[in-house]
Amino acid sequence: MAKNGLKCAKCGRSFALPMHLGRHMVTMHGAKPAKAKAPGKGRARARRGRRAPVVRAAAPVAAAWNGAPTTDQMTRDIQATRNGLAQQQARVSAQIAALDQFLATLGVGSPAAARRTAGRARRRGGAAGGGGGAREGSLKAYISQVLTAARRPMRVAEIATAVLDAGFETRNKTLAKSVGNMLVDMRNVRKVDRGIFSVK
Repeated sequence: MAKNGLKCAKCGRSFALPMHLGRHMVTMHGAKPAKAKAPGKGRARARRGRRAPVVRAAAPVAAAWNGAPTTDQMTRDIQATRNGLAQQQARVSAQIAALDQFLATLGVGSPAAARRTAGRARRRGGAAGGGGGAREGSLKAYISQVLTAARRPMRVAEIATAVLDAGFETRNKTLAKSVGNMLVDMRNVRKVDRGIFSVK
């Protein structure tokens, strides 16, 4: 008898190795060879039968996935957008300056220069002019109002008194001197004689 004592159940023949017995059973007795199982196949079937555990993300990560950025993320995004716009502004300003310079060589003023000139003219008119150029409630406005209502030349002291009577409030003890200095610079006022002025 063989060492392992492997016998054929049908004919009683002994074999030393299981593979020899199996080959004998197939060739001599027509047995069907057993199919080898794929490694881990049984485990995979068992795993499919069990429900996969639910993995829950932490709150900050879940918030990021759901489209709710954190304060730091929002700050970084806003700063990046601001820096990008600043760079674009610098490039556009440089291009505008180059175009203005080219227009100047052609003897044509740029729109920006025209706006600056108009602004300076308006400021000069408001500072030196009277009537429409004077700020409402200012001393110039009251002087213009008094001379327009009088329709005749008036002395400086007379104008100062009429300004107070018209409702101008001041604590200036030298109002007549201030009125005289202002009359010289008002464009809608002309000097008739020394210390005498009238509206144009």
